[in-house]
Amino acid sequence: MHATDPDLFEPMLGEPSSEGCVRVGGTMNRFLDVNGVLDADVARLAETDRRFASLLLAEREVTSLAGRLLIVVDSSEQPPASTRPPNG
Repeated sequence: MHATDPDLFEPMLGEPSSEGCVRVGGTMNRFLDVNGVLDADVARLAETDRRFASLLLAEREVTSLAGRLLIVVDSSEQPPASTRPPNG
């Protein structure tokens, strides 16, 4: 997962143009960094190895939900009919 150039590539977010990368806009990237959402592993390494500390923002206010994984759901389209619950 990485930030995307706001002027050149942010308008292309959501397009299938990357090779497995999850690209996020600058605002979302900042939110993730400031809240330490995906920094659990790096923060743990930084406790014993200062080289990792430079990867973390000094002004972080880590959420209690911080971890190392993020699930992204595309809610812009209807799921395939085979996965929809029956109407009832």
